[in-house]
Amino acid sequence: MRRMLMNTINDTVVVTQHNNMMRIQLIIVLASLICIATSFRLHGTAFKDCGSQFAELMNVTVTPCDTTPCSLYRGEKAQVAITFRTKEVVKSGKATVHGIIARVPVPFPLDDKDLCKFTEPKCEIPADTVAVYTYSLPVLKEYPAIRLTVKWELKGEDESEIVCALIPVQIADRS
Repeated sequence: MRRMLMNTINDTVVVTQHNNMMRIQLIIVLASLICIATSFRLHGTAFKDCGSQFAELMNVTVTPCDTTPCSLYRGEKAQVAITFRTKEVVKSGKATVHGIIARVPVPFPLDDKDLCKFTEPKCEIPADTVAVYTYSLPVLKEYPAIRLTVKWELKGEDESEIVCALIPVQIADRS
């Protein structure tokens, strides 16, 4: 009887140790997956939705951008691609850009504000459609080397907010 009790206790200890080992392995696997998933986001362009109303802001990509905030180099070109899913039909619209410096929005002039010209598919964009707005612009040497937030808005023909993205950037000289 004593031997049976000892065997039962030993079996229980082995099963408990095995379960604990399985839990540890599961935690390691989950932690690894979280690290991998997070690394993909860290290598993308950081952005924040600032009030998109008539579309779901899905992604923002700034090229070049290999850091957070994105480093934009004076004397070079930068490209912004905004991916969104429309909630309503987009017939026409425009883009507006502001640099937010010390919480003050400073208008940034675009050579061409036409939303439809830089969006695929072209306007008229049906509701529930994934579209990509892509715009290239020079980072002029006259711009100060400064950290700021870019507010990029895509507005409908009636000035309604289709998409709004905040993008942290650093204007710098390439070393």
